Amino acid sequence: MSNHTDNLGIHRTIIFDEIIANVGNAYNGKTGLFSVPVSGHYVMSLVFNAGLQTPSFQRYLEVVSNGVALGDVLLDSSSSRYASATKVWVFFLERGSEVFVRTTSYGDGNDIHGHLHSMLTGWLLYAV
Repeated sequence: MSNHTDNLGIHRTIIFDEIIANVGNAYNGKTGLFSVPVSGHYVMSLVFNAGLQTPSFQRYLEVVSNGVALGDVLLDSSSSRYASATKVWVFFLERGSEVFVRTTSYGDGNDIHGHLHSMLTGWLLYAV
């Protein structure tokens, strides 16, 4: 993400607009959607930094495919505004599915630090 975003609300799609590599152009930097080009196992990693310190808030982001949450990442920023969290998953995704990152309906606050402190990466491990 290129910029810090505050108070996003519930189930808001996160748009990673600063794209370093997009081989095959399957990720849309305007909508935040990754359109799965071929069925297979994909490695995805999500780095989350809120950019602020709070007394006890827990913040979550989730990876979603076709309306179903596949996994989430929890950030506890009570110790430092520089705290970040990262998760790596291997998902089986079917061709034509759309994958995106969104805020959750649980957790407190929905602030995301941009300037490349929060990012999504993914690649095809092997096609099926």
